[in-house]
Formats: sequence, C-alpha cells, structure tokens
Amino acid sequence: MGSPLANVSIKAKISSKSRKQLLEAAWRRTEANCPVLYVCQDALPIRVQFEIAK
Repeated sequence: MGSPLANVSIKAKISSKSRKQLLEAAWRRTEANCPVLYVCQDALPIRVQFEIAK
C-alpha cells in the first residue's frame, strides 16, 4: 500500500534581525535534524523553501 500523499511542500518565512548567514546555517541544521524529513524523504518528494523576510 502506497502513501496517500503525492508530495510535501514546506515553506518557512523567517523574520529576524539576525545576520542572513546565521539564519541560513540554522535552517540547514534544522533540515538535517528534522525527523519528519528523515522518515518521509525516501517515500515521497519533499520541497523545502526558506525565505528571510525583509
């Protein structure tokens, strides 16, 4: 039996006064340690977008 989901899209919009490089590093670490992405990534396509709000 396959997954009822065809794909997953995640979009995070961050508003912060922190430097862009720090926010990008934090986002990469979040993706690397996210159990949901880890469990689902082989079963279905996952598109993740990260945007820093101005």
